Amino acid sequence: LRLAPGGLLLDDLQWADDPSFEATCQLVGRLPLLATVRSGDPGAEGAEKWLVDAGFERLELAPLGPAASRTVLDAAHPGLAPALRDQVMAQAGGNPLLLTELAGQRSASPTLVRALQARLADHPAGVRVAMLRLSVLGRPTEPEILGPGAEALVTAGLASMRDGVVDVHHALLAEAVVEELGAGIDDVRRELAGLVEADEGAFLLARAGDRDRARRLALTAAAVAESRLVEAELLVLAVSCAPPGDLDAENRMAAARTLTEVGLADRALELCSVDGVEALPPVDRGALRAVAAEAAWLAGRPTEFAELISTAVEDLRGTGTAMEVQALAGSTLTQTRIGLDGRPALERAHEAVALADKLGLQQGFARYRLASVLLTSGQPGWSDLYRDVIAGAEKEHDHRLRLAALESLVLGEWIAGDIDDAVAVAEGFYAEGPPPGMEASWLSFVAYGSLLSVLAGRDRAAVIDRLMSLLRDEALFRNRPYAEAALAIAFADLGRHDEAAEVLYRSAARPGEDAQLTSVRGWAFTETAWLAGRAADALEAGRGVERLGVGDYPSAVNSRLIAAYACRDLGEPVRGSEPAAAVPSWAAAPHEWRGLVAAADDRHDDAVEHFDLASAAWASHDRRSEVRAAWAAGESARLVGRDDAATRLTEAEQMALRVEQTAVAARARHSLRALGVIRGSARGAGVSGLTAREEEVLLRVGAGLTSAEIAAELHVSMSTVNSLIRSAVRRLGASNRRTAAVQVLRDRRHRVDGTAGTHLAHIGDDREGAGS
Repeated sequence: LRLAPGGLLLDDLQWADDPSFEATCQLVGRLPLLATVRSGDPGAEGAEKWLVDAGFERLELAPLGPAASRTVLDAAHPGLAPALRDQVMAQAGGNPLLLTELAGQRSASPTLVRALQARLADHPAGVRVAMLRLSVLGRPTEPEILGPGAEALVTAGLASMRDGVVDVHHALLAEAVVEELGAGIDDVRRELAGLVEADEGAFLLARAGDRDRARRLALTAAAVAESRLVEAELLVLAVSCAPPGDLDAENRMAAARTLTEVGLADRALELCSVDGVEALPPVDRGALRAVAAEAAWLAGRPTEFAELISTAVEDLRGTGTAMEVQALAGSTLTQTRIGLDGRPALERAHEAVALADKLGLQQGFARYRLASVLLTSGQPGWSDLYRDVIAGAEKEHDHRLRLAALESLVLGEWIAGDIDDAVAVAEGFYAEGPPPGMEASWLSFVAYGSLLSVLAGRDRAAVIDRLMSLLRDEALFRNRPYAEAALAIAFADLGRHDEAAEVLYRSAARPGEDAQLTSVRGWAFTETAWLAGRAADALEAGRGVERLGVGDYPSAVNSRLIAAYACRDLGEPVRGSEPAAAVPSWAAAPHEWRGLVAAADDRHDDAVEHFDLASAAWASHDRRSEVRAAWAAGESARLVGRDDAATRLTEAEQMALRVEQTAVAARARHSLRALGVIRGSARGAGVSGLTAREEEVLLRVGAGLTSAEIAAELHVSMSTVNSLIRSAVRRLGASNRRTAAVQVLRDRRHRVDGTAGTHLAHIGDDREGAGS
């Protein structure tokens, strides 16, 4: 998507596997695609079905006609004797590749593979050895590994040299070479294992059936691997090559932990889920289950985590080991992150700290978990404890523990009522970049912190730029739904509803994703639909979140509230249960709910009172919700005819504009108009009530630039430009982009010289039409 925005050619998809097809299908509609499938290949039929089902149009390529065939042949082999030329054309049958490859062969073959094999057979043994090694490795290879025949292989046109490595010129020939080797391929693999790096050599030996040598080499290479991912793969290989019946618990746990650290928790969990665990000694059995529990948690499987960690604690109880500390402390996650009440885990958390201090092991982790339990138990001391753990982890270069404690500290500051402190801690860590080997965890932290930035009313453009960059790589990490939700809501707050919808259209639940993460995505659907004025869609999305059964998780609470606003818009009764104030950060939710119920019952004086309480309670936790409740109070005041309605609505509008909630500001203006307050559009970050970005785009429209030219200048997509223009035209009440640009130019000029002015900059022709 980054490198080929103008189109992508995918060749020979008959060789692709299912995950490759799934990736290909996700590209459909996002950039131009051309795929080829070689007819007659065993994988051709399945490949064609995948592609057609994904939306590709199937085009059968006919052979080249005689005139085109002659053009190709003459370009590849000028001056060919007429008799040989006719023979090659007849044998090629209009296939352009055969036309270039068959010409000049001593015995023209009717198939490309035979022609290439014949060409290879003409060369000395050294060239053939080089081709064998290149084909078996199946990757571009350094000439010294291929041997003295490498250069001649390139000269013969059977391989090519690029950036100092040799690559096979014809994959078909490499296939044929490997196929002809048969069982002899293992001899070549063993030979190559001594020529390549140890990590690749280990895999070659494993494929050759030399399991003991492969295992020893894999463990040696894993100990010095520069990449955590490579280390994980080598440890997995070592485990797979263990003697029959040996679970190799130590290396299995090390492999699973490393896989979890690099964001492959599902694979880690699969590695731990093996038969024979019950036969292990209690310490090994419990340790393996504790490692599996951690993977289950990070894979988004809280129920499986709870079962595994409970069993691990039973296995490890009384063993006096570091793993007992980890299991005891880790088991508190169920109460703090799922039950949202740490009181039942308080005794266990103190027990873990006491054992850690006695052993002198895992003291930082035990205190980190105790801090989380104190926080969710409503007890003091959690903030200082988190900060002590962070300082200790930094000193010990324990990036994993430091990141976990930082994330919990950010969450704690938000829950306790200081969202600005929470965002400040998060943004301070963003600047550091990901710690070594912790990229997936760091991405999850940034995603979570960015959503808090949106709730805090921070600069939407900065949040959007950060998240667009973060999501562009299509990286998978646990908290990706938080990033997608934050990005979509930021767009919707600015009135950029098409872009918000596009973000959520591309968002999809991962297999096995836990309900809490799914609820975050559902909340974003609910919010963005309501902000766009699609009350029915918002109500449907909100009820979908309710069906997930995640209780009073923050995203579920917000979805329930927005769905109630949608009911109000649709004139339907508010249904559902009142949210519980599980922690201080959403103590406002019951008040806002009561306000919505009162408004639905036409008890608007009561509604104003509840909305006021909600707005005040949201202030230090969620400024988006604070603004929403302030507008709702003003709207109920209007409906009951209170004298302070106009003042309330004007203040709500200004609050909304200060935190860039232009969609809510528009609702406040609508309420004011219904009240009979007629005035010019309120000013936002830019002029004429526009955001700074909308003004920036319209100024370029005024200079005569097209959407494509503006997109190129601002380094954004053309759809983003058109969305900004549409929202600006709507906000200004203009008939088209030209009129909107004139208004902005006039307003800008008035601000500069104090006069409306009669001379305006040239407005280019409306080349893309008012509806663009």
